Formats: sequence, structure tokens, C-alpha cells
Amino acid sequence: MGKTDNIFILLILIIFIIIFYFSLNSYNKPIKSILESFSDVNIGFESGQSSGAIIGTIKFNKPFKDIPQVFTQISGDASIKNNSYSIQIYNISTSGFDYSINMVTNEVIPNSSAKVATLQPAKSSEIFNWIALSSN
Repeated sequence: MGKTDNIFILLILIIFIIIFYFSLNSYNKPIKSILESFSDVNIGFESGQSSGAIIGTIKFNKPFKDIPQVFTQISGDASIKNNSYSIQIYNISTSGFDYSINMVTNEVIPNSSAKVATLQPAKSSEIFNWIALSSN
């Protein structure tokens, strides 16, 4: 690389630094988080974590205007093998929802080598995360 190549690269780098500096300083509005931006599009939002009970009720901090959609994700222990869980959400209202956590297991069919998946109440408490969304 020659001396003129180094100067050219240095000039390009300086131009990028100047553009970056002015773009940061000219943007006077604070950057909003994803959750704060929900208020701009008129969406009701709340999220949380379960208590760890196998069966329970989640109460929202602030009631929704409409019945929200509720989504869940189990926070299981990755070191345990065959830990498949299913979270049943029911009785969803503007003020909360009920849930039960079940475990998916593989049962061997008698007199066969075949297995069938079964759903049974969880044997241990599992924590799950939830999010509720509704248009206001």
C-alpha cells in the first residue's frame, strides 16, 4: 500500500466519523424502546412472569379495555432432558387469566415398542413468561 492509499483511507474514515457525529447530535428526539412505541400505535401491553405454581391466576396491573391476546413461554431448566411443557391459558378477561402447566411425556404402548405422547399435570413447578396485547 502506498502513501496515497493510506491518505485516501484516512480521509474516508474522517468523513464517516463526521457524518456519524452530526447524525447523532442532530437527532434531538430520544430513542424509544419497543415497549414505549406501543403507546404510539394505541396497543395495550403488559408482561410478567408466573409465580411458579402449577395452576394459578395472573391478574393484570391495569385492566385492558378489550380482552387481550395472551402469549406464554416456559422458562424451564435446559439441563433436564425431556422437559417438554404445555401451558394452558383459559378464562382470559380484561383483568387477568387462569393457567395450568402440563408436562408432555412419552408413554410406551403395552406389548409394543411404540411410544405415544401424553399430557399430564406437571410434577414440579415451572416459571413461565407471559405477554398480553390488546388494541385499545
